[in-house]
Amino acid sequence: MIRHAAGLATSKAGYLLAVLLRTETKTPIGVLNLADSEDGVSIGFGLASRHRGNGYGSEIVAYVTDWLLDQPLIWRVWGYCDEENEASARTMMRGGMRFEGVLRRFALHPNVSTGPRNCKLFASVRA
Repeated sequence: MIRHAAGLATSKAGYLLAVLLRTETKTPIGVLNLADSEDGVSIGFGLASRHRGNGYGSEIVAYVTDWLLDQPLIWRVWGYCDEENEASARTMMRGGMRFEGVLRRFALHPNVSTGPRNCKLFASVRA
């Protein structure tokens, strides 16, 4: 379903990619963020609201996770979501990641509250 990811920007923090459908259109349907960390590579994703619920998110997570874990120096791919964001949690699990626990007061989500929020941590590791 996903056509390819086109690079939008890079920084010391990682890569921000646009996600396109396999159609003639060049309009992005979402974004994917990859960031190197001491604990492996973290992934973050977001889809335009009209493209949610079609399986694209879990397809992105599965494809990128598999590709990253095929790289010789990468042993762990992880991501997190707000503790109350069940849709993102399901997306990561459907993409092959496993729930590892809750990170207390881990990240700011200003669209939800002004203070740090608890987040669910998910990961895939190479055996």
